Amino acid sequence: AAVHAAVIAINEAVERGSVEDTARALRNPNAMLTSLSDALAPVYQEMLHQARAQKATSAGKRRNGSEEKDIYEEYLTQAEIQSNINKVNEQAALECVDEALEHADALALYTALQSPCLALRALQRDHAHLYLEQLAADREQKALDLGCVDALDREELQEGVWVANEEAQRSHTMQLAVRQINEALQGGDARQTVRALMNPDAQLPDVFPFAAELYQHELAPLQRQSAQGELQQEELFVAVEMLSAVALINRALEAGDVPGFWTALISPAVGLADIDDGLVQRYFEELSGLRGQAPLLTWNDLQGGVNAVNLAAQEEHDQILAIGLINQALSRSDPERTVAALLLP
Repeated sequence: AAVHAAVIAINEAVERGSVEDTARALRNPNAMLTSLSDALAPVYQEMLHQARAQKATSAGKRRNGSEEKDIYEEYLTQAEIQSNINKVNEQAALECVDEALEHADALALYTALQSPCLALRALQRDHAHLYLEQLAADREQKALDLGCVDALDREELQEGVWVANEEAQRSHTMQLAVRQINEALQGGDARQTVRALMNPDAQLPDVFPFAAELYQHELAPLQRQSAQGELQQEELFVAVEMLSAVALINRALEAGDVPGFWTALISPAVGLADIDDGLVQRYFEELSGLRGQAPLLTWNDLQGGVNAVNLAAQEEHDQILAIGLINQALSRSDPERTVAALLLP
């Protein structure tokens, strides 16, 4: 009876349109309402007024005038009042989140996300900056999709929080994997290094175990030269991508695979300069000869071999031109041109 009387009082206050009366009635302990905010009292009044009007209209359409009516056909029940309060609270919390995103304020955002009425799970304070990055991107994408700026809803916020947490976990495991790579490089064991490089958590390009010594030989000096004495993931990625491309060239040379050799040689990952597609066979022969003198060719070996072939080809081309000029001078019986042609380098 006490709850019923309190709920009737709320409905009557809402009908009168008095924010103060409605707020006082909502605060009555007998109404058993939770999560009330004094600052939102005017919004509660408006939301409850609309809900009550809609309920009354619906009841009128269902009922003939002669029928006896139940008061709760038009009045809001305690559960309906609580439901509307929850909706107002959630919308207010979403607006606080949106404002924090608008101002790119990570601390304010984290505080807003903690609102009990949003009931977001898996929030971690250390990830506040990640939540800001992820949710700001989600908000921007939603604006592009809708053609206007609209606050993210609770489900979208929860999804963003989960994505940011997963990214944080990936970043953490990646850093652990990178630390293991640096420790292996310092240990000097090529087999241990290649095992560490192949850890998927390191998020590196493909690594080939047969080239373990190559990775160790090339990465260890880079590590010693780095400012922190350790290679970062971005540095490792670039270096491993290049070294793996070098490893594929070595494998093609060993297998006598000219097409595979050419594909690997012109790969952007290996980054060799001055490659001439008319000299493929000569590159292959030159580097095969060098390959027989070393376990694995390094990038410098490869570029040196390419340069040697290019120089020899250029010298042959220049020689052919010189012979052509000599023959041309001789055919014209021109002693001066003949002497000049003979004196060409």
